Amino acid sequence: MLTHLHIKNLALIPELDVELHAGLNLFTGETGAGKSIFIDALGLALGDRADAQLVRNGCERAEVSLQAAVASRPAILDWLKAHDLDTQDGECQMRRTVNAEGRSRAYINGSPVTVAQLRELGDQLVNLQGQHAHQNILRTEVQLQMLDDYAGHTALLHDTEAAFSAWHEANQALQTLIQNQNQRAEQLQLLRFQNEELTALQATTDEIANIENEHRRLARAKEIQETLRQIINRLGQENGFSLEDEVAEMQSGLEAIMEADPALKEPLQLLHEAQILLSEARHGCQQRLDQTQDDPERLSQLESRLSQLHDTARKYRVPLTELPELAERIQQEFDSLQHLDEDLESRQQIVRQHLDQFQRVAKRLSGSRRQAAEKLSKELGERIRELGMPHAEFSLEIDSDLTRISARGQDQLIWRFTANPGMPLQPLDAIASGGELSRIGLAIHSVTASGHATPCLVFDEADTGLGGKIAEFVGRSLKQLSKQHQVLCITHLPQVACFADHHFSLSKTVSKRATITTLTPLKKKADRIEELARMLGGMEVTDTARAHASEMLAAALD
Repeated sequence: MLTHLHIKNLALIPELDVELHAGLNLFTGETGAGKSIFIDALGLALGDRADAQLVRNGCERAEVSLQAAVASRPAILDWLKAHDLDTQDGECQMRRTVNAEGRSRAYINGSPVTVAQLRELGDQLVNLQGQHAHQNILRTEVQLQMLDDYAGHTALLHDTEAAFSAWHEANQALQTLIQNQNQRAEQLQLLRFQNEELTALQATTDEIANIENEHRRLARAKEIQETLRQIINRLGQENGFSLEDEVAEMQSGLEAIMEADPALKEPLQLLHEAQILLSEARHGCQQRLDQTQDDPERLSQLESRLSQLHDTARKYRVPLTELPELAERIQQEFDSLQHLDEDLESRQQIVRQHLDQFQRVAKRLSGSRRQAAEKLSKELGERIRELGMPHAEFSLEIDSDLTRISARGQDQLIWRFTANPGMPLQPLDAIASGGELSRIGLAIHSVTASGHATPCLVFDEADTGLGGKIAEFVGRSLKQLSKQHQVLCITHLPQVACFADHHFSLSKTVSKRATITTLTPLKKKADRIEELARMLGGMEVTDTARAHASEMLAAALD
């Protein structure tokens, strides 16, 4: 539930702290005192659209923070953990700032978040019903959601959504395949030509590497031969005194003096090794010289093959070394397209299977909805009659259409209603007045309270258009609702305000310099009686109004 609301520099409020409690929290005040600002502040903290006009005149920014106890809400704790916004003490803080240009920032537990994340968390904490929220019950998707909340068949809804997602994904793949089939002939012709050309080329990774190496050798054969001959002559004895002879002479010199200096043993050993290495190098060069042939005919063959490979690589716009990979990929695409008919039939079968599964699950969901609709119709009828419409009747009809496929099943809910005896039931949006819709909306919330996942319900003047005995029924309904949820309600009716567990009064102070809205908790019975008397009799509070207010309060507490 919500535990604390802090408001700073918002509209008429310079700074305000409100401690919120379990049960029915009611907010009253004269017209223009700022009751709507309180709802705006809540909405801002819960992710509503920011508006620069909300910033108090002369201030740089407005700020709203909302504290909530979430220790007993595992779904909310899981959400916070999934977004790395863990709470250590079971408390969650949602904070929003708006500057004078209308730019806003959002925070959860002190960490910056997106407004969408703030809204997502807010939807799990609070169900906020604005002044015209009763109009929402005319929307078919809202009506169906209310029925599902009442039925509590969460597992069926999940199974239906999962079955729909599986069908949708399979159907998307099928449609893509069908589009490919329409382009198949032209694409198949192109792939066949490319496949034949690349297959005939028979380019392999090893071949490309080998012929490039061989071509480099043959292209420079004369240069290689000349260089090898020079090295062999320099190392060997064909040209007089050689490097090997020089090393042998050095070795003899060291041997002659090593007796005098034994430390020369290591250099002598190195010269011996050098003589061996020079000999091996000369033999290696001679061997390579014998193997190197100037072969113009073979060089011509290699150049022709390389030219063919390079031309093909340029044609397909790939590096030469990627030709084998390209050939393999085109072969696979060609084979796949050739078997498209088989794939199409297989995909169609998969789509049919997923559709059958969806329809089986959706049928079970429809059955559960019908049972819940029959029960809800009776309970709504009873509750709405308690709210001053003694002859009202409800009928909730489920229209199932096998051709309708959605994540919420195949059903459309039709709410029918009549407030007068002897009159036929008609669709709700065709006959219900604003006042009737207010009561119907409250009745629905009262009956479906156990199905609400949100711990806090907020009503902004849910009693609009009502009065007298009917308003008292509304107050009792809100009181009953607050036994299962924390309820925050803005009201202008004393018949409703008298049922508060916690009563707050909003007032406006006007001076030459500023207009300020303040909020006062009415903890004393006398203060509550005075506020109820004001609501009954206007600004001139009489003893008669006080007596009436005292009676109302006593009756509500009875």
